[in-house]
Amino acid sequence: MQFSQAKSRDSVAHMECTLPITAYVSVQHVRYTSTVKAGLSPKNRFPADQDLLQEAPKLAERKNEEWLSDLRTPGLAQETALSDLRSIIRSGLPYALSNYLSPSDPQFDDLAEEVTQDTLLRVLDNLDTFEGRSKFTTWVHKIAVRIALTELRRKRWQDVSLDSLVETEDGQMSISLMADPGVGPELATEQIDILTRVERIILEELTDKQRSALMATRIHGMPMDSVARKMGMHRNALYKLLHDARLRLKRRLTEEGLSPEEALRTFEAG
Repeated sequence: MQFSQAKSRDSVAHMECTLPITAYVSVQHVRYTSTVKAGLSPKNRFPADQDLLQEAPKLAERKNEEWLSDLRTPGLAQETALSDLRSIIRSGLPYALSNYLSPSDPQFDDLAEEVTQDTLLRVLDNLDTFEGRSKFTTWVHKIAVRIALTELRRKRWQDVSLDSLVETEDGQMSISLMADPGVGPELATEQIDILTRVERIILEELTDKQRSALMATRIHGMPMDSVARKMGMHRNALYKLLHDARLRLKRRLTEEGLSPEEALRTFEAG
């Protein structure tokens, strides 16, 4: 049975009417982290998730089939499973993201709440895609980490100017900084030669828009959505812009006896 997005949100939201206060806060705490419930002073805001997790009893172990059955059954079984799953997701994020964002970072709690809520909705919408080749909770954690890394990547580029990705402060095109200083002298010389030629071709062949888009997406790894938003164009228009840029580069590289594949290998080595 496939859950719709609206139905999934209703399933999560319905819990506030039926669960005890600790479970309710655990599931819906994201809605209250920055506000005060009517009639309560700031001192009486709902407790933090980590406090709830420390006080909560050890969760009952479920088999894969039990997770699927409970999450597909509207009512108390589903609500309890969502509450337990939320605690599992939330408690696993500090370790899973430790290489990317410290739990002590001021942004961590808000990110964890957002990721946890999005993961619950994603899981409900995709129960039929779980193939049972791993533990259900392992599958859920993978979804949570993918969502978290996508969000971290988006936030990383939120305030970055496209102009800063094309040239450094001294006016040098940033592609020339991609040579790997750790390789031997012979390979380093070859890298620099290829990069210099590619840089010249990019400057000569591409429009300013094509150059900015190519540098942002292919050299610096900025997400397509972020680039499209900063350039004020739809994603499909950005795809077309990049496609045209690649065709022009491929033609010019071929004319100069430098294969596109060779240039790509240089980028990956740099």
